[in-house]
Amino acid sequence: MSRLGARQYIDSRSQNAVEELTKLGGAKVILGTVPSAKAMSSILGGLAVNGKLIMIGVSEEPVEVPPALYVTGRRSLVGWPAGTSIDSQDTLSFSVMSDVRPMTEAYPLEHAVEVYEQMMSGRARFRAVLTTGH
Repeated sequence: MSRLGARQYIDSRSQNAVEELTKLGGAKVILGTVPSAKAMSSILGGLAVNGKLIMIGVSEEPVEVPPALYVTGRRSLVGWPAGTSIDSQDTLSFSVMSDVRPMTEAYPLEHAVEVYEQMMSGRARFRAVLTTGH
């Protein structure tokens, strides 16, 4: 995963992410991009003292926050309306500085409807890119 900018990679499907983060001293920041309150709630214990969970993924379900975890470790939970133009600019600047390149799947423009359906259903594995053949 270093080609995506990660210095450390934890696969929460095969490892206990909280334990792994704790071994590393805890996370200063966790960026919650998934639209799953359950997933965000389950990772909170991996925050370091003064750590922050920033939620940009939106879920209809509430995030469960154990008060003692936050009070004793001065941790915080905030939301952020991602998708603004400055967010995009900052993301691209970080990518350039870190030599991060996206993983993409290219499709011909004629398949736009199927690709859109694949993306909206969550079946797209990488960033879907439509090409015009030029």
